[in-house]
Amino acid sequence: CEITWKDDDKLHRLQELLNTEYQGQKVLVFTEFSATAEYLYEHLNWSGVKDITHSKRRNSVQCARRFDPNNNPSNDSETTEITLLISTDVLSEGMNLQAGEVIINYDFHWNPTRLIQRAGRVDRIGSKNEFVTIHNFLPDPAIERELNLEKLVGEKINNIQKIIGEDYKILKIDEQINDSDIYAIYNGDESILDKAEDSQLEPSEFEKLLRNIQINDVNLWNTIKTIPHGIRSSDGTESGGGLLIACERGTDHNDRIRKHYLIKSDNSIRELTAHKALKILRSDDVTVHSLPPEYDRLVSIGLAKFQETTEQIEARESDVRKGVAQRWVIAKLVKMISVEKLASRRGEINVLHKAYSAPITRGKLNRELQKIRKSDMDDVELLASLGRLYRDYELHDKVRNRAKKSKLLRILYSKYVRDVF
Repeated sequence: CEITWKDDDKLHRLQELLNTEYQGQKVLVFTEFSATAEYLYEHLNWSGVKDITHSKRRNSVQCARRFDPNNNPSNDSETTEITLLISTDVLSEGMNLQAGEVIINYDFHWNPTRLIQRAGRVDRIGSKNEFVTIHNFLPDPAIERELNLEKLVGEKINNIQKIIGEDYKILKIDEQINDSDIYAIYNGDESILDKAEDSQLEPSEFEKLLRNIQINDVNLWNTIKTIPHGIRSSDGTESGGGLLIACERGTDHNDRIRKHYLIKSDNSIRELTAHKALKILRSDDVTVHSLPPEYDRLVSIGLAKFQETTEQIEARESDVRKGVAQRWVIAKLVKMISVEKLASRRGEINVLHKAYSAPITRGKLNRELQKIRKSDMDDVELLASLGRLYRDYELHDKVRNRAKKSKLLRILYSKYVRDVF
């Protein structure tokens, strides 16, 4: 059957964001292709002034001036100020767009430098905004399972943060900003360049190696896939070394958390990028070595560190993912707990509060909550409606499954290595 814009869930999600969270703000929507930009311009509704620019329209300078007239002075007679600007990367370099408050990356770009350049048009000296929101549309889960785009780009961004540093998060809310080396390259500390790894724009040597095995040595690739989680090894170092450990939580890629740690005998812990961990892990030694006596102790330290990290990430994400309607529901339920006439229903209220405090996928349920928020229900009617949605959307199962998943911490591998601190 023919697919039209009416069936485009991604377009509808963007429209919902513009209608609710970003209404009244200055928004930049970036997409890679001019055809996609035209498609968005045609079908997106916006209460303010919207415009579009790409290479074929040749109007990037004019659009930049109308989007941010203070930082792009002009004598042009056109003074209508744009509040929604849809653009390809013709605007990602050499433009002053500090008036922007929201950047939406409608396409997930494999090149992290593009994402940084887009943010750099807005987050720069001269901006009067305390915060700039970056909203990334991540790949479709089916595509991500096949290509691992989000994972690869995330690791490359992590490397950029480690090597040079940025003062903002590029891809995800739980991204680690490099506090120690921020702008070291600009302050004359050239030694930071010695930390540079492979090009951020090309597949790493390990990606190439695995790809080569997958294509040219099917038997070895199948053997690699059967290696169980938790495998242990040692490079023969008997003491004075450290434990390299990789931990993971979750099975769904969108909720999966993976960390790599290097733990020294004195219990000091250092988090590593995946690339750095692979460099340490790489070995041509096929000898079987015994594990040192302190192996189990270091493993328990790494697992405890990972448990603490995942709890912190989960706490941040659960708050970020809550929409306006969900936060309104939670606030109403909190108030109801102290209402005397509802004292007999406090058990029910607590159950609903726990259910609606968990992250909710923004879809039909979120739209139902939006309708409830805009209604004039009293507390009793609200409890009845929330209880119905609780049953209809099986929120009890979602809360229970989330609790189970949060406990599924696993060690992917660990290896005792020589002192590489």
